[in-house]
This record gives sequence, structure tokens and C-alpha cells, in this order.
Amino acid sequence: MFIKDLLMEFIFDLQIKNYSDRTIETYNYNTTDFIQYLIAEEYVTLNIMARTKLLKEDKTVIQTFTDKEVAKMIEAYDFKTYLNARNKVFVAMLADTGIRLSELINLETDWINDTNLKIFGKGAKWRYVGHQQSSYSVQAC
Repeated sequence: MFIKDLLMEFIFDLQIKNYSDRTIETYNYNTTDFIQYLIAEEYVTLNIMARTKLLKEDKTVIQTFTDKEVAKMIEAYDFKTYLNARNKVFVAMLADTGIRLSELINLETDWINDTNLKIFGKGAKWRYVGHQQSSYSVQAC
């Protein structure tokens, strides 16, 4: 029980030092992985982390752009140069579909349909993304 008390004291110390719940959870996960390694290699037989409770993290609310803000970003570009046209389409695609920049950069033409996009995304998984309704529009000059 001595090691478990030591670990709990360590977590309490991190809380006193105002470490975020996310950071403390990372320490917990790493310690759990290390203990599992010790068990797999037969250095120890008891999993002292089995009954350690994880902290509940606060969910961060991400501030999103308003339709007016997105419209301003799109209006900042015109179709007079290739780079301006590309950037205008990039901003519109990101805003309309909600895909990640890396997904947009890796998008291939045969993944584009009339009503949706086939996206190869995070975690090497495929998903389909449709157009989201908004009050702004992209118009060619």
C-alpha cells in the first residue's frame, strides 16, 4: 500500500501546484502504462493503479467564428490571382464543411461528390462530410 499512497500524494501535490486536470491525467495514464509494462515483464504482480480514479476534466468550449466573421474572411480574397482564388476557396471549404486543414490539403478530386466529400481524416479513418448551411456565400467575379 506504500506505493499507492506515494502516488496519491504525488497527484495531490500536482493539484496544490495548480497543474491542470489534463496534465495530472497524463501523469496517471503514463504511470498506468508503466505499471502494466512492469506486470507484463513480470517485475511486479499487483496492478496498484487498478483502483486509482481518474479526474474529471473540464470540457473546453471552443469559440467559433460568426457568419459575419467568416464572410469578412472570404471577402478579403478575390479571384484576380491564383493564390487569392485558392485562399478564398480554402476559407469557404473549411467554414462550409468543418474539415481540418490537413484533410483539405490532402483532398483528392475523386473524393468529391455533388452533395458530400469523402474525407480521409484523423486516426486514418474515412468519413463523409456534407455542406453546412450558412448565411454567407462565395461568388466568382
